Amino acid sequence: MPKGSNGQSAGGRVSSAGGAEVPYRALVEAMREGAATVGREGEILYCNPALGRLLGEPAEAIRGRAFRDQVAPASLAAFDALAAGGGGEAELGLRGGEGGTVPVHLSVREMRLEGATLFCIVASELRAGAAEREGLLGQVQQLVAELRQALEARDEFLSVASHELKTPLTALNLHVDGVLRYASHLAPEALAPALRDKLAAIERQGRRIASLVNDLLDVSRIRAGRMELALEEVDLSDVAREVVERVRGEAALAGCELDVWAPPGVVGRWDRNRLDQVVTNLVSNAIKYGKGKPVAVRVERGAGVARLAVADQGIGIDPAHHELIFQRFERAVSGAEFGGMGLGLWITREILRRLEGTARVESRLGHGARFVVELPLERADRPGPGGEGGDPPPQVEPSRGA
Repeated sequence: MPKGSNGQSAGGRVSSAGGAEVPYRALVEAMREGAATVGREGEILYCNPALGRLLGEPAEAIRGRAFRDQVAPASLAAFDALAAGGGGEAELGLRGGEGGTVPVHLSVREMRLEGATLFCIVASELRAGAAEREGLLGQVQQLVAELRQALEARDEFLSVASHELKTPLTALNLHVDGVLRYASHLAPEALAPALRDKLAAIERQGRRIASLVNDLLDVSRIRAGRMELALEEVDLSDVAREVVERVRGEAALAGCELDVWAPPGVVGRWDRNRLDQVVTNLVSNAIKYGKGKPVAVRVERGAGVARLAVADQGIGIDPAHHELIFQRFERAVSGAEFGGMGLGLWITREILRRLEGTARVESRLGHGARFVVELPLERADRPGPGGEGGDPPPQVEPSRGA
């Protein structure tokens, strides 16, 4: 099977599409033939009870295994040829629960769902008829097509709803900003402090809603392949310093001290607005999860790359969730404790992919988190202060505790 995402990929989360998984699962659960959905790395994301009965094991015990491990040694060559060809049919043996071999007719069909490559596998005892097998596979493929349509309709709804929300929200923010500017020119006693505070709170919440709406717009743009980049020469250090200054108020409210080290001359050919979005997402994320503790932002030049590191001393992230947090609508913590839709890091990585960059996290629970972004420089030989961006600062690391 092709390599790629793990069992938590899009293929394992189809239930989010307005309940579209229900008829698919109901059909597969009722099948007399064994059926499995297999991810791009060959892992069994789902299998029905019939497959468990066929192999003499509970279905729950089979899920999560590599399907290839279920194939009898004598049939591995036939199975590999089937997988390499993207699907087909073959008669081969599967390992049984008691160490025996179960002869089956295997039908494999490749399908794509939300950008992920999956395989639908139907295993039936050799006495089953080919027409019946094809009929069942046809039903499964039809349901997959309906699910894909439901996902497309969801994305279209997100796009339309986001655009409709953005127009009045922009007007509201402009009016609030105008009132605050007017109030700033009045004598202090002309506007009660409590009213000033409320206006400032309205402004903050309006900008927060605007950020959420922009995230939804980015989801629809990315899914439709419509995210455009305006490339120009940009100094990453300039962007980092501008973002830090802009969010100092947010950091102060959270009790976070911001420290930035960003020598000039870390220049590449990037989209300035999108780069600003990346830095803002990471710094805001650090403030949210590192509330009450310092946040450090570092920019430096490496061998042909620009490197941005944002480190907090907050709650940290379990290593098992390091990749999960970069997926859509995913977070490593409860939404009841921390707000947001789980889109910021996914959008960040998607922007970086289009800029040929990368993002990763270094963290463990209770010891803070350090997010590292690397972007290719326009010219690796562009000198910066001190040759490679000046004398390097002390290594930025998450807090390690006492």
